[in-house]
Amino acid sequence: MGIPTTLVLRKGFRFVVQNGISGMGLPREVPTVYEFPVQMFLPNSDLTPIRENIDKIVYALTQWQPAATSKGTSSAKVTIQGEDYAQALSTMNFLFLRNQWSDGQPVLPATEERVQWILTGTDLAPDTAIGKIMPRGGIATVTQVAVALAMVGGRPEYLPVLIAGVQAMVQPKFLLRQVNASTCPMVPALVVNGPIAKQIRLSSGYGCMGSDPNRPAAAAIGRAQRLLQQNLGGAIPGIGTMANYGPQRAINAVLAEDEEGIPEGWGPPLNVERGFSLGSNVVTAVQVSGWTNVALSGGDADVPAERMKEYLCRVASFMGTPSLNNWGYTSNTGTGVGVTRDIFRPFRYRSDDPDYTAGLVLIPRGWAADLQAAGYSKETVKAFLWEASKIPWPVMRQVGLTKRALVEEYPAGQPVPITRSPKGIMIVVGGGEQSGHAFWMQPGNAYLATSQEISLPRNWHALLQAAEEDLGPLPAIK
Repeated sequence: MGIPTTLVLRKGFRFVVQNGISGMGLPREVPTVYEFPVQMFLPNSDLTPIRENIDKIVYALTQWQPAATSKGTSSAKVTIQGEDYAQALSTMNFLFLRNQWSDGQPVLPATEERVQWILTGTDLAPDTAIGKIMPRGGIATVTQVAVALAMVGGRPEYLPVLIAGVQAMVQPKFLLRQVNASTCPMVPALVVNGPIAKQIRLSSGYGCMGSDPNRPAAAAIGRAQRLLQQNLGGAIPGIGTMANYGPQRAINAVLAEDEEGIPEGWGPPLNVERGFSLGSNVVTAVQVSGWTNVALSGGDADVPAERMKEYLCRVASFMGTPSLNNWGYTSNTGTGVGVTRDIFRPFRYRSDDPDYTAGLVLIPRGWAADLQAAGYSKETVKAFLWEASKIPWPVMRQVGLTKRALVEEYPAGQPVPITRSPKGIMIVVGGGEQSGHAFWMQPGNAYLATSQEISLPRNWHALLQAAEEDLGPLPAIK
């Protein structure tokens, strides 16, 4: 850009910073000058390391020139040889691991023939740009999305959902840069609504968000999504993502809402709540950073109506954990968030923002029916959970969160809600027939959900017919 540039880094963050600046169009080899000790970044610290390395800073600002003389993207075909297919496949996987192209698990070769087959799942041109995967800033084209899906053994009927999922998470307000790079172990969870979920065998029942031989779509879509985050966004642990922990990141979190299991009068499915028409095919992306099972009735039948309140209180007790993420970056005034608040400045949240979510509650169809029979609707459950999950002021003081953004908007000494209003709690029906458990997925450190309508190709019915022939009839399991 013609502007002298250098970096002052905290030790251990060299790779993640280089990954981030490449997404801004700067060369990755911008001099890091010196990885200064972590202690130097604390108040009243010893600045001797700066003085001792001032010559490196001067050099970077006056003499350094990047090795790169041009900009753009490049691609190349890889040829793998072996005595037989098995040896060639093994050689390919070793090569992909050495080059950090795979996720650590075996992948299938994305041959031209297989990628072309996957591309039959969309009417978009192969070179259509879907969006920039931050922080590295690689551009996801339709072909690259198809390649990722081919590598994980996906099918063409999965492609429309994966494309829509990528479109949702690259929307600016989703803050994908933060999701990928943060020390917080965030996952872009995808919730799918509409007939397409059942058509492609996307799980909404038992074991949803996990592996399932009868419903393999979720694992394939989530793993392909993760490969795109890694290979285009640079989200490699310790290099492009500094998340301390990585559960669920192998296949992310993809599920369908169990729309058939929503009891009459309970409330609309998530796609309608998000402003789309009933029956529309929609993907909603939500940032989540942790999850826990909430044991309810243990599968007992005919739960008395008066016990519903107890079960809701159990869910609320998990939601009401004094998590820093609940209030870290949501202030309209900027108080309490430190220097990093500038990252979030364009996306400050209003109390009535329909995209704001403080977490995702999954409840199985059996419990939804029990709640409905006891007189609860989705809206009254949200209101109950919002009130019951408020955190007592002494607890907030004990864990040092009374000075966080948002918290100061509430009267000191009073319980603090995890979100400004019940609208910030997202409830989705899913998890099977039984009513013995619920599932709480807590937020990451940026909270705006995004949705994208799914576009089906003209040959959709032919794709579904081919899938039926390949996979056989679906077992009758909810």
